[in-house]
Amino acid sequence: MAQVLKKSENNTRELKSLLENLKILANECEKEVEPEKLSLKNAIQKENRKQMQIHARNIVRMRQEIRNYFQISHRLDSMVDSIVESIDSSLETGNSKNLVEEVVAKFKYSSATENMPVFMFEDEKVNI
Repeated sequence: MAQVLKKSENNTRELKSLLENLKILANECEKEVEPEKLSLKNAIQKENRKQMQIHARNIVRMRQEIRNYFQISHRLDSMVDSIVESIDSSLETGNSKNLVEEVVAKFKYSSATENMPVFMFEDEKVNI
């Protein structure tokens, strides 16, 4: 049981690190939008329709990418919090037998409520 807890703590730390990296990536992408806006402004001033379309599409793509990074980060954050909560409650009650099933159930529930695909089949069993 101690190995399972240590492994879950390591995985939780790795997920939180991933969350920070996603946020950093999103912020870097936001900084890349500004030069593209200036290029769009210049294309508008020169009345170059082809360049306007290219830069406008780039800005839309970048904004979508930023939104995706933040959305994934938010979903992972809520899942990590939920998993940590499940582990803590199982340790407090001493009911560690159903820990894995409880975590999987919360994952499936959060996936269903957030329109996030579930990466498991219904008949799939989790083995540790």
